Amino acid sequence: MYTYSSYNYCIMLKYIQGDIYLFNFLSVMNYNPNIFLSFLLFFNCLCNTINNLLLSTFNICIYFVILCVYYFLNSYYL
Repeated sequence: MYTYSSYNYCIMLKYIQGDIYLFNFLSVMNYNPNIFLSFLLFFNCLCNTINNLLLSTFNICIYFVILCVYYFLNSYYL
């Protein structure tokens, strides 16, 4: 459920930006998803989009990665 929605959202954001290569890559990956990889790609896509919108030199992607790892560990190991 989360994997499918994450990929769709990331593809939509990147397609609006005109990133056709990532669009095609995630479309293929969606047929054989890995939960952890999909969240990493999703948050990386999201943080890159936010950075582009804010035109900020401060990379906020690390916070999304930490959140991703935290969610992954709580869901599958704890």
